[in-house]
Amino acid sequence: MEFELKEQITGNIIDDAILRAVDDIDYHRNPDDRYMSSFKHLPIPFVDSTYELHESMCNDKKIGILVDNDADGFTASSLLYRFITTDLKYYNIVYIITEGKTHGLGTDAMEKVYEKGIEFLIIPDAASNDKDQIEELIDNDIKVLILDHHEVNIKDVPSVVINNQLLEGVNKNLTGVGMVYLFCKVYYNNFLRKDVVDKYLDLVALGQTGDVSDISDPEIRYLAYTGVRNVNNPFIKAVMERKGIENPTTRDWSFSIISMINAVTRIGTLEEKHRLFEALAVDHDIIETVEVRKKNKKTGKFDKIEVEMTFPEIIAKECESIKTKQDKIVKEALDAVKYIYKNNVLIGVLDSGYPSSINGLIAMKLSDKHRKPVMIGRWITDFLNNYYFSGSIRAQNIDFKTMLLRSGLFNFVQGHSMAAGFSINESNLEDLYEYLDNYKFKTSSKYEVDVLTDKPNESDIIQVELNKDVLGGAIQYPLFGYEEIEFNKRCINKRGSVLSFFDNNVTFILFNAPDDIKEEIDSHIVNNKITMNIVGEPRISKFGNKEQSQIVIKDYEILKVEENDELGMWGIDFWWQYLVIFFLYSFFYLSFWFYIDFY
Repeated sequence: MEFELKEQITGNIIDDAILRAVDDIDYHRNPDDRYMSSFKHLPIPFVDSTYELHESMCNDKKIGILVDNDADGFTASSLLYRFITTDLKYYNIVYIITEGKTHGLGTDAMEKVYEKGIEFLIIPDAASNDKDQIEELIDNDIKVLILDHHEVNIKDVPSVVINNQLLEGVNKNLTGVGMVYLFCKVYYNNFLRKDVVDKYLDLVALGQTGDVSDISDPEIRYLAYTGVRNVNNPFIKAVMERKGIENPTTRDWSFSIISMINAVTRIGTLEEKHRLFEALAVDHDIIETVEVRKKNKKTGKFDKIEVEMTFPEIIAKECESIKTKQDKIVKEALDAVKYIYKNNVLIGVLDSGYPSSINGLIAMKLSDKHRKPVMIGRWITDFLNNYYFSGSIRAQNIDFKTMLLRSGLFNFVQGHSMAAGFSINESNLEDLYEYLDNYKFKTSSKYEVDVLTDKPNESDIIQVELNKDVLGGAIQYPLFGYEEIEFNKRCINKRGSVLSFFDNNVTFILFNAPDDIKEEIDSHIVNNKITMNIVGEPRISKFGNKEQSQIVIKDYEILKVEENDELGMWGIDFWWQYLVIFFLYSFFYLSFWFYIDFY
């Protein structure tokens, strides 16, 4: 493992991280609306689409919203649903959620559009490439409006597609929820007397963060900054209260709300997804008595008690349970991956017993662990008995999608540059292996770190924690490198799959540690110490009222260290050795003279 210290500009960890990405550090720390897209001067398609909605409502047309199965899709659809029902007071509206982690106008979605008798279908965050389905709906006298941000891979895009990747004068970093926000702002400008849209900026911030948009962009920074500081949504409030989040950042939301929403969209039942959407999009007065487990302070055991909870609080609890279930499935699936290619790229097969919705999550975790592009999929046979391999790709700092498309071997690779879905015929796999073997990867074995030391400094960790709201996107979360750091044997602990090291009031923690890592560590202990190279991310963990400085280990290397003879033949401290020798010498000396006197 090698380290390379990033350019040190000011000597301040956070300021340097910001200045590597943006020029105006003051604006980034305290953004305002000066860089916001002027919704009064947006392209004509935006304006025309608001008149389509207005006309449909005036004629009492049945409106449908197709909810895309991820955090961005759920927040985008929730914002639109709230805007139409709460602010426009229009109730002839339904929403559609499909089984599994599907996107766009698939067979299930199309059937439900017809079943529900929808006359005007709005699709946030998906379907830009579903040309045939769009044309079919239009031919059947169903109006369609798509508010999307994904890359468009088709020619002759239907006019009903409002996509920022195709429009001039619209921020390319807006996600689905950002496009819905602009649409509602344009509608407000055309038909309403007062702005009612900004109260939904918490949903905008949540969706933009959930789709990993670049918050170094001035407009996105303002939306995210304002949204996390003005929380109105009852479900977001319920999760924050449950997680003990008082002053949220987008990073806090990533590890709490977003991860739970994504868990529901991946493995949740259709009913569970409906309940989640209701919690995000509808204000309920429902209060239910729910049985919960609470620790008894006297016995130390968990007792079952009944408490009253609001609907958002109930759903927050349900989502937490689904997230726990997902984590268990993912852990098992990671161990069950069978690799069919292991060179520059990892290609793995998941058994059909695991839900296909976790393909992307498995690929992401493996890419993080091995620092390689990853393809995770499964074998599928279609109705024509064609045998192909289909799944998800994930990569770091490489346009993996374009690289695969250039091979010309895939049926499709659709999505983002580093996160996409794919399909390839079995007959093309050998050619793919050859293509990957010959591809010239621009990779580095070095970790670029913001801090490089051999001893943890708690103040550096606290500094990052206090400023984490400015990090994200092009402003990379600081990475700490520890070169030849030593840990005493007694400060090493392993509980289950979690390994921890403690030094200088800082806990180094490795999640999902290998089963045999403790044995490996013990075999490298010299003079009661182990020497390692570690790269990790700083954070502050809260346990009750206590805070703990941590380094979450991203990668590590156990170094081989020869035993130092100067420390003693018994592998103990130099002065302790001398003390032992003194006592042994004294014992034998006294024993000798006692023997002489006795005889």
